[in-house]
Amino acid sequence: MNTAQLKRNYNRLNAKDFDTLFNSFFQPNNSVTRPKEFAPAVDVFELENSFEIEAVLPGMKKSEIDVELKDDLLIISGNRVNERTKETGQVQRIETQYGAFKRVLAVPEHIDGEKIEAHYNEGILKLTFPKKKREEMFSKVNIQ
Repeated sequence: MNTAQLKRNYNRLNAKDFDTLFNSFFQPNNSVTRPKEFAPAVDVFELENSFEIEAVLPGMKKSEIDVELKDDLLIISGNRVNERTKETGQVQRIETQYGAFKRVLAVPEHIDGEKIEAHYNEGILKLTFPKKKREEMFSKVNIQ
């Protein structure tokens, strides 16, 4: 094989590899385009009298979200379903994340678990945890 033939084969190989790589970006089952597991972003704020937690859950209905407080853990869970996959047509690319999720966050001991407020509006779940008053955080122990 002479130098000209080697060069042609090299150029043809590179062109084929480039085409394969380029086309792979548009394949629905390619790991490059497959999104990672859905985990909603969560922001936590401490205010003077409360803590606020905001979870970003775009496209979900209130009925698809569960919120639980167990001991000192806040559990936000649900399942984000892709309704578009039911339509006909070939999927070219999906970057939006779907699937079941569960976020577990530790909450401070000095919150009042009986007075938690939850609101869901335009894809944002907002939870407000009032802080216990200082006198509610301590109790007197009688010595016997």
